[in-house]
Amino acid sequence: MNGQTGWFTPVGWNGDVFDYDGMHTPFNRDKANQEFTDAIANPNAPGVVGDMIVTTTQIEYLACLERAFRMRHAMPLPRLLLHAAGAARGNGDDKGVYSLCGLEYVRRLVKETKQGG
Repeated sequence: MNGQTGWFTPVGWNGDVFDYDGMHTPFNRDKANQEFTDAIANPNAPGVVGDMIVTTTQIEYLACLERAFRMRHAMPLPRLLLHAAGAARGNGDDKGVYSLCGLEYVRRLVKETKQGG
């Protein structure tokens, strides 16, 4: 590996690692949670089961991204270096295992729900 490891940096973040509250803004799941709640609110017109599975998976994936992002800026240096070494080809690569596995899982869920199971 040559050069700096590529890291996921969320859109909408001001870049200040000391602005702990500001880190939440790009990972905010309020709208997605509300859309999920709205989809299942009426028992006479429930949301599509596949959409609910995909939506909750995406919400949880975003929560995992936020936790990983926060940990990246808060853990001690030795642990940070070990995680960085292991994740260099995972997080830092658009075709890395973390990006592709999560994305591919959601794509397969969408495909399955469109086919009716």
